[in-house]
Amino acid sequence: MLQFTRAGLSRSSKALILILLLLSGCASLKDSYVEKFGSSVLRTVGLGPATSVFSASEGMVKAAQEMSREEEYYLGRAVAAQILSKYKRNEDPALNEYLNKLGLALAAFSEQPNTFGGYHFVLLESSELNAMAAPGGFIFITSGMLKAMPDEDALASILAHEIVHVEKRHGIKSIKEENLTAALLALGELGSSLACGPVMQQATAVFGAAVQDVVDTLLVKGYSRELEYEADAGALVILDRTGYNPFSLKQALDVLDASFVNNHTGWFDTHPGNDERRERAIAFAGENNILPDPVGVELRKRRFVKQIKSGQ
Repeated sequence: MLQFTRAGLSRSSKALILILLLLSGCASLKDSYVEKFGSSVLRTVGLGPATSVFSASEGMVKAAQEMSREEEYYLGRAVAAQILSKYKRNEDPALNEYLNKLGLALAAFSEQPNTFGGYHFVLLESSELNAMAAPGGFIFITSGMLKAMPDEDALASILAHEIVHVEKRHGIKSIKEENLTAALLALGELGSSLACGPVMQQATAVFGAAVQDVVDTLLVKGYSRELEYEADAGALVILDRTGYNPFSLKQALDVLDASFVNNHTGWFDTHPGNDERRERAIAFAGENNILPDPVGVELRKRRFVKQIKSGQ
């Protein structure tokens, strides 16, 4: 867990700062966002320069409920750095290009087609069956999950599910209120400190507890059943809009059930049982006139098989 004390940054915090600075050049951060990092928080809570942040409890509650898209992006980047410290990234250019083209096509038909830093779809090299979404549009899927899917439509259903987690800001909802409020409070204090290095270090550190809440949810605890059902329903809508077979979600869940005997980590640790998910998804499809659509499935399946084989 990341910790920031008066004595300084913990070893894990320093490592995370290094990763963040490598992910994006210091100058570009300052040009695009850092100069307004603290002042944007002050505006969110309705405070002027002469007002004490510490005396504005009502404003901080409002800020916790209305985290800006910019702040969400930087939080997500910190979460992504933690995930990449636990998983090795698959660097195959063809597979990553395919994954991102598919993911971006799906995201374009979501309720949140654009994020502050854009969507990023990352392939992790792991036999574990897993997929997860960090705030701000960072979506991860393991090579084990990719290879377990029978066709492109089933893969699309998994990615669409994760896109809805971003769209509905489920990652933010997993943060304990006291941790989010403390983070925003400290970010407001950074308004007068615009040197790139110190701001990045402090911003990373104050997000620490909030980052850990999200990481724990993605890797250990999982979202609540209701949030997972909401992501399934949203995935059906995205699949229907994009022309993928909405019922490929059921097919993906069937495949995951069959894989449970040999691989019961990752997805199985952080997602509710598939039986009720299937029932809920089918009921939602019926209520919203979402019908099976097999048109183009075979063509997309051949494309999927070609891409997966080229990456092996």
